[in-house]
Amino acid sequence: MARDCNDDQPPLFLHPEDVGKRDYDDEELDNLRLRDFQTRLFISNANIEGKTTMLRTRFSDNHEYSSHFNVLRDLVKAFHATNNFTAAKTNCTELLSRCLQYKPDSQASISKYYTFAVTVASGLSNFAENTSFEHNDSMVKDNQDEEIIRLKLCLLMDIIFSKISMFRFLVYEEGSNTFRVAYCRGKCSKKDKEPLVFAVFSFLMQFCLTMYVVAELITEGVENWKYSNLPLAILTLVYGTMLVYPSLRDKEEAYNFYGNKPSFLQMIDFFVNHTLSTILVFSGFVVIMIQSSFIEAVLNSAALLFIPEIDDQLPSLLGFDESAIIENFMIAESLRTFNKIAQMPDEDITRDYLLSVNKAIGIEFSDYYLTNIREQPSNPEVGEMFQPYQVQKCSDGFGHQIDPSNFVTADCLIRKLTWAYTLYNVNGSKPRIGRLKIETMNNEVIEIKRKGVSAEGIITSDVNHTLEGAYIITSFQMSNDIIRLRVCGSKKATDFLAAFEYYSLWGIASPARKLLLKEAKQQRAMLKGHPCRNRSIEVTASEEEGYIQLC
Repeated sequence: MARDCNDDQPPLFLHPEDVGKRDYDDEELDNLRLRDFQTRLFISNANIEGKTTMLRTRFSDNHEYSSHFNVLRDLVKAFHATNNFTAAKTNCTELLSRCLQYKPDSQASISKYYTFAVTVASGLSNFAENTSFEHNDSMVKDNQDEEIIRLKLCLLMDIIFSKISMFRFLVYEEGSNTFRVAYCRGKCSKKDKEPLVFAVFSFLMQFCLTMYVVAELITEGVENWKYSNLPLAILTLVYGTMLVYPSLRDKEEAYNFYGNKPSFLQMIDFFVNHTLSTILVFSGFVVIMIQSSFIEAVLNSAALLFIPEIDDQLPSLLGFDESAIIENFMIAESLRTFNKIAQMPDEDITRDYLLSVNKAIGIEFSDYYLTNIREQPSNPEVGEMFQPYQVQKCSDGFGHQIDPSNFVTADCLIRKLTWAYTLYNVNGSKPRIGRLKIETMNNEVIEIKRKGVSAEGIITSDVNHTLEGAYIITSFQMSNDIIRLRVCGSKKATDFLAAFEYYSLWGIASPARKLLLKEAKQQRAMLKGHPCRNRSIEVTASEEEGYIQLC
């Protein structure tokens, strides 16, 4: 395995059952000191207690995990080594289906996806440089073959993550409507014409209603305005704009959903949700202003706000299971993309090609285990969480706050982490952190130290470890010392943002997003010689603009 990994990480094959039950021996301890903290993957042809993918962390090359990496390995082997495309398609769709089963309204469920995605993202970092393969005839034959299989791995996982992102947009962010449901069912079964009929009906209904509104404006003049209706007209205009804005903002994602090419459903979808909705917003203001009575103004206001929602509400009124229809469509689309990749010669699969498919493929993003804990999702029954943690400094003398959050807030963002392990049981396989210093992006410095010295004479090492960039804590537990600490993030703030979008990780609040973009500007200014931060991280203007385009 050490020969196959070839990444300057000395071998450390500590069995998961040994963790916490025995100390590192002298050779293992020497190797431990030379390893960094980035999480890596080793994809093997050998089956070791049911596992064919080894999770490699700072503490072991055989780290304990609960995610379904075996399916990922089977996909890579079938696609590249054995060219068994039937098996590869099965594994691709199975992995996608497993990821789509996790529901965001269940923290325990969606946490399983997040821990899997964060770990895979770490393996795919820098075009999968953090992933290694066993060298044999059944996996990777030689070193020259390793570069192409890494690029293929990135492309295969792009199938998964691009479909998850689109599924999240359509289902969880409520980007679906009658036209998009019809498109999904039509792509899955060309004989299924029922949704197309309802899509055309929705278009005709909304077009007709909008024309009647416009006709009302034509027949009435400005001299008939009732200025007593002005407050309601303004509020309806504002609320109507709020309804229309998501469709205008997400037009690029909607266009990507239709395969980046015009079609009948795409054109009427665009016409209804952009042209007609915009007309209604402004014409509705006038319609309310010309009503002769207050109750007519109220009724017309409700009607005007209802018209843009017809295509959104129709699928549920008709009893369509939108989530199931869209999931079937995503699986069908993943197979079409798979077939396209399978037909490509190896020499055409390059880093430039990957970036032309998606600029976020292979982006730098890593998972870090700072203490030796199992890779697993949230397990509230035993007090173990996997989600962003907010870090807030308290000056009242009653301790700082490190508390879990369901999304990334400005208080979650960390610029620099510095820590040192205790010297208690210095050879132990479950080290504890006795000193932790956190520099947040809110420019707060929080230091956590163990209180006093116990009877065993526990002290903290003088050796400090450091991470700098854009990070969040994803797992934290503390008694006298920190016994659980897991972190993820990037060296560049722009990479952090792009990775969160690409891998469909936790939501990022608007203040946190602004803080990250500000951090990116500071990183770029530092590169130009401005004394903003003493950090050697390159961020170019094109990268920042590229992220904004990516979103």
